[in-house]
Amino acid sequence: MKSWFMAGSDPQDYELGIDANTVHNGKNNGYLKAKVSEPRGFGTMMQMFKANDYLNKRLRFSAFVKSEGIEAWAGLWMRIDGPHQGSLGFDNMQNRPIKGATDWHKYEVVLETARTRLTGHEPHCCYLHLVQA
Repeated sequence: MKSWFMAGSDPQDYELGIDANTVHNGKNNGYLKAKVSEPRGFGTMMQMFKANDYLNKRLRFSAFVKSEGIEAWAGLWMRIDGPHQGSLGFDNMQNRPIKGATDWHKYEVVLETARTRLTGHEPHCCYLHLVQA
């Protein structure tokens, strides 16, 4: 899966890949799943990019998700980091988690990429994740 990679607190407990057998809208799908019976932490399928082209704009990360056997929770995750200040925006869907088994459903997280008022620094990176805990 071009530009996506494994991350999280315990990425070794998870695997990601492309599932050609489970299609949505005629397209193959990426998956993230535990490869041990009791994962120690969380795993993410992650992508990151410079946010400079998105200053003062609203970013929307949406995905169709189908879940099976989610015991804790899963969700989309987006974070915008500044060059010196850490996180300028964050949403991991923990307050509206995906649980159990669900059919295909569109989920989204939305963040603003406004310049920070205190320092004038521009957002530095944006991170997109599909997380399973």
